[in-house]
Amino acid sequence: MDRTDATRVLEVRRILIEGHNRILDGGTVPDVAMCKQNEVAAVFNRAILELETILADSGQVSFDK
Repeated sequence: MDRTDATRVLEVRRILIEGHNRILDGGTVPDVAMCKQNEVAAVFNRAILELETILADSGQVSFDK
């Protein structure tokens, strides 16, 4: 993995962390959270699309839609 790919993977990590912090409460609250499914889906969708792009750009993987 070269530096560019590592940077792109770190961006996916940032997307997931920011989505988690925005949608879910911190560690001092009960283990139950109420959040909108479409907000969680948007975070996952963005991260998945970024990962698919990274993998497809590598030339090793292709995705059929």
